[in-house]
This record gives sequence, C-alpha cells and structure tokens, in this order.
Amino acid sequence: MTGLLLDTELDDEQRRYAEMVRISGESLLSLINDILDFSKIEANKLDLETLNFDLSSLLDDFAAMMAVRAHGKGLELLCAADLNVPTSPQALAEMLEKWLPQEEDTEKPGTPA
Repeated sequence: MTGLLLDTELDDEQRRYAEMVRISGESLLSLINDILDFSKIEANKLDLETLNFDLSSLLDDFAAMMAVRAHGKGLELLCAADLNVPTSPQALAEMLEKWLPQEEDTEKPGTPA
C-alpha cells in the first residue's frame, strides 16, 4: 500500500514520511521473519539462503528511520561507512572477526587498533 502512496503526487515532506513508513514496514517484516527463523533454529528446521547485501543501502535506510527521532530532538543524524569498509557480507564478517578481539586493547572505543 505504501508503494501505491509513493506513486502519487506528494510534496517533499509527505514523500519523506511515506518513505519512512515504507522502510519501517520493511524493518518490521524483517523482524517478524527473524523471529520465525529463531523458531526454526530451535526446531532444527532452518534452511540457509544467500542474500544480496548492500551496506550503503542498509545504512541509508537506517539513517532515514532514525532521522525523525533525531530531528525531533533538534539533531541531525549522519550515517555512512568509511570507503575502506568492505561491502560484501563475507569480507565484512572477516574484517569484524579481525577487529573485534582488538577492540578491548584500544584506547578509543570504536576505533580499530
């Protein structure tokens, strides 16, 4: 239904809110699917699948959802990945595996050693 709304003539503010509704709906559907997957794991009936992954789109969607909260508090939310961050799931997982054990040894939280 949100797709139909987005296909109509909307002003910028209406379009932004409709996009947030679309993104929130997709996030809720993803959460429900994750809960169902957890149930499948417990029942030993989970089948794994390969999905395309776009880190930039994920961050854009996340920032769009959170921007309303930030704006309500008089803040601007910026969310981006460093250009050196891998965008494939496997490369990202490998980077995190190397980075996380080093995290407790760094002086500045959130910065790899």
